[in-house]
Amino acid sequence: MEHKEKDFSLSWFFKWFVDNKAITVFLVALLMGLNILVLSKISFFFTPLLEFGAAVMLPVIISGLLYYLLNPIVDFLERHRVKRIIAISIVFILIALLILWGLAVAIPAIQRQVLSFMKNLPDYLEKANMTIDDFLDNKVSPEIKPQLDEWTSQLSENITSWASSFSARAVNWVSNLISCCLSGHYRFDYYAFHRLLSL
Repeated sequence: MEHKEKDFSLSWFFKWFVDNKAITVFLVALLMGLNILVLSKISFFFTPLLEFGAAVMLPVIISGLLYYLLNPIVDFLERHRVKRIIAISIVFILIALLILWGLAVAIPAIQRQVLSFMKNLPDYLEKANMTIDDFLDNKVSPEIKPQLDEWTSQLSENITSWASSFSARAVNWVSNLISCCLSGHYRFDYYAFHRLLSL
């Protein structure tokens, strides 16, 4: 047996292929390339698994983070002779109150800022147009000016439409998020969650 191992280690195959680091790196790279090629050809098989994983992993990660962040508080209360179930209830009630307080303070402030931005957006665009027009009048040749005027007018229209659609989607997203969080009987549905995030 030992004689066969010595013969193999002295053979030309061992010297040229197995013991050669460059050939080994080349073979590993070739195998990795083949794996990538095969996996790219059957990616349709993994798409549902990735979507399911994305839907399931977000709540799992959030619950794990909450556990590791809140467990020391529960342990502290438990050391001070509070039963664990009561300590957990106290922590959840405090978190719910903090979230409600944060929403009560944040939503009006965000609403005021968005409304102020939307009210002042035409002025901002007008100032930007005046600056661009001043630049075009003074520093751009007359051949390019009509094209740049058309481009800037289209840009201002696009920015206005984008800002209005963004604000509508943001308000819709926040209202959907709040309604999902406040309804205790909301069942987790991947497609509803995906629609919520894609708004």
